[in-house]
Parts: sequence; structure tokens; C-alpha cells
Amino acid sequence: MGTVSVIEGHDAVHTIQVRGRVEADTSVSLRQALVTTMLHRQAAAVLVDLGDVTEMDPMAVGALSAAHDVARDLRLAFTVRVAQSPIAGQLATVDLPLSP
Repeated sequence: MGTVSVIEGHDAVHTIQVRGRVEADTSVSLRQALVTTMLHRQAAAVLVDLGDVTEMDPMAVGALSAAHDVARDLRLAFTVRVAQSPIAGQLATVDLPLSP
């Protein structure tokens, strides 16, 4: 089971940190964190850190893709960090701004 936490950083840069195995329940938490951060917390930029994710449900991939589209509409910087995560290959096929 995975976890999702939001870290409000300096300069209105918010990090959504996801860890572990992202299944349906964690996908819902991720979607809620994305919506809340992007629409209600006045973030200037959103960084989604997936470096510690071991598996990712397709619902979570869809939530990230939708959030990227919304961020573009809001002119909000949006980056997904995959680092050494085993899911990096899975996300390479999706149109997301990936950062090592």
C-alpha cells in the first residue's frame, strides 16, 4: 500500500510525494492531493515525486496525465520526478514532463 503526502515548500513550490505500491486507494489519494494542491493551495509549481514508487496503477497514471493537462491550462509549472523508480519506463510512454 502506498502513501501520498503534500509538502509546501518555499516560493509556493508544492511537492506531492508518493511512496510504495500505488493501487486504487492510493490513486484516489493522489488525485485528491493533485486537485487540492493545484486548485486550492495557490501553488506556483507542482512537483510530483515518484522516486520511491514500486508499482503504479493505471488510474494513477491517468490522474497524473489529467493533472498535467490542467496545469497547462492554469499555466502552472508541473513536473514528475521518477529518479531511479522502477515505474520510469511505464511513464515514459505517457506525455508527462519527467525529471530524473
